[in-house]
Amino acid sequence: MYLIIVSIIGAAVIGGGAVASYTNLVTKRRSSAASDQASKILDEARANAKELTLEAKTEALRVAEAAKREEKERRTDRKSVV
Repeated sequence: MYLIIVSIIGAAVIGGGAVASYTNLVTKRRSSAASDQASKILDEARANAKELTLEAKTEALRVAEAAKREEKERRTDRKSVV
């Protein structure tokens, strides 16, 4: 009878350890997958930010050049009026 009780307790301890190990493994895998997904999203956001920054700089340059052209035209018009 004593041997049966010890066997049951041993099986419960081993089973509990197995469940704990399995749970730990699954948690690590989920955490790793979530981390990979977060890294991918962050990389995409950074790439998008770089693209938007480049577009904004290009547009700012275009606007500045247009303003310079307009200023030059106004100066030319003023000279021709005088």
